[in-house]
Amino acid sequence: MDIENTAELRLLIECARGGSLTAASREMGITPAAASAMLKKLEARLGVRLA
Repeated sequence: MDIENTAELRLLIECARGGSLTAASREMGITPAAASAMLKKLEARLGVRLA
């Protein structure tokens, strides 16, 4: 798997738990914009849409 750090993995887990990127960002203590950017980078690296 091409997940570079634990923050990316945690973002995916929190999205699944909370049902949204906003809920995941709140749980992680980051802005929704930061979570979105992290997800977009991960999607580009993996070549798939995750959310």
